[in-house]
This record gives sequence, C-alpha cells and structure tokens, in this order.
Amino acid sequence: MDFDDLPWYKSIVYFTLDDVQFTAKINSVTELRVNENIDMYLELDRLHFFDKDTELRLS
Repeated sequence: MDFDDLPWYKSIVYFTLDDVQFTAKINSVTELRVNENIDMYLELDRLHFFDKDTELRLS
C-alpha cells in the first residue's frame, strides 16, 4: 500500500516566500502548528503552477 494515495494522509499547508503565496500538500505524519517555522524541501519534478486569474495549470 502506498500511503501517498490515501486522502487522509495529506495536510494542506499555505505559506509565503518572497511575497509569493504557495500551497503545499504534505504527509499528515508531520506535526505542525499554526505560525510555526519549518524547513521544507521541494521535489522539483512534482511542482505544479497555476495562473492566478484563470486558475488553469501552466505547462
């Protein structure tokens, strides 16, 4: 079984970096608190970008 496929295994995190807003899906095993600073590592091959106005995915 791959936990990555289970919807309850994910948490949604909203954050800002250099005045740009991001949304990230992380596993729920990580314990987070509101306004807590954490280190995040990005898997560049899993990033998705969307147009702010149309909400359509950019290539």
